[in-house]
Amino acid sequence: MSILCLPKRFFHANPLIGDTSWMLIAEGAARLSRLITIITLASYLSASDYGVAMLAIVCYELLRVVTGLGSGAAIIQCSEEQLSSTAGNVYFLNGSICLAIAVIQYLFAPLLANFYQKPLLEPLLQIMAVSYVIYPIVTVRACWVQRSNSMKYFALCSAMAVMTDNFSTALLVTLGFGIYAVAWATVLAALVWLALFLIAKVPPIKIRYCGKTILGLLVFSSKVLASDFLKNGRSHIDVLLAGKLLAPEIFGLYNFAKSAGVGLGQSLSNTYLSCIYPRKASGQRDQKLAPEFRQMFIIGLGISSIFIAQSLMGPIYIPLLFHNDWPNPPTLVTILCLSAIPCLLVDICGLKLRVQYQTNKDIIVQAAAVISLMVSLYVFPPATPLGFATCTVAVSFSWLLLLPTFLTSKAQNH
Repeated sequence: MSILCLPKRFFHANPLIGDTSWMLIAEGAARLSRLITIITLASYLSASDYGVAMLAIVCYELLRVVTGLGSGAAIIQCSEEQLSSTAGNVYFLNGSICLAIAVIQYLFAPLLANFYQKPLLEPLLQIMAVSYVIYPIVTVRACWVQRSNSMKYFALCSAMAVMTDNFSTALLVTLGFGIYAVAWATVLAALVWLALFLIAKVPPIKIRYCGKTILGLLVFSSKVLASDFLKNGRSHIDVLLAGKLLAPEIFGLYNFAKSAGVGLGQSLSNTYLSCIYPRKASGQRDQKLAPEFRQMFIIGLGISSIFIAQSLMGPIYIPLLFHNDWPNPPTLVTILCLSAIPCLLVDICGLKLRVQYQTNKDIIVQAAAVISLMVSLYVFPPATPLGFATCTVAVSFSWLLLLPTFLTSKAQNH
């Protein structure tokens, strides 16, 4: 019996590892469903249509960051005395912003479609805009769950939403919806997210409006938003530029390789960061020494070994899964998988700075990463998917030179 109790005791004594384990299990299920979706899309869509669908998802993800306005960080990090007021005002602020972004995306969809010369991009973005109106209904409840470190429930909700998105996409595309399957699945995932967090056990939250509190939220949240937007831009800038510079079929191939490769790395990284953020914020709030930040990097390096293993396995699993549907891109996948390593380490550094209320430095780190990659790809544009992949990975590893300067920063009073 004592042996059977060891795992339970271990996770109880190491809550960070326990939370991370739950999130990784949930993310593993979500990634498996994503793999099924990629295989299905690769079977039913042409390279050109696949590229349009992925471009729509990238645009949607970038704007979805804006809808959060970074206000979730304010709920997670604020003191207990400020929590009720902060949460109520975030409800008002977030709802207003999301409604505005939904209208903006709907109206600007034709301009984006014209810029990329992809007419089908317009209706996809207009359908996806509906989800922006759904998420703010439970945004505060989701952040409250994170703040309370109920990561098991948060992991379940996240996995269910992602799996709904993935399986719905696969089902709808097989039913003949074509690339529209991607857009409608996004709306269905938002509805699942809504339902799951409506039943979450959190205290009643009333919508409030206080000009002074709103102003304070805007000051803090705008910095977090800038960091998150840059972080997402860093992850997608190669796709945005490739969509303009590469031919449709070649662009579709690059997107396919990135989905099959980097997607797993980004998901694992985001999962790990989601686990450690509330715990580090709690330690900072209580003015207690949370588990050493060094531990964060050690676990991060452990996760990086998964990215290396995936990179080495690329030439094996890519031909097996996609041998009859696409030109085999195992080399692309092998290279792109490695870019997840510096991305994770840079984001751990950024999280440390954010928890210590040094958001300006976090912005500098993310901006330097985005600008270096954008300039490299735009000034010396690669002509092939392999060129884009090689340049992206090479530049991303140069970001590690930034870390020693910022890792020695000390927390500021707040």
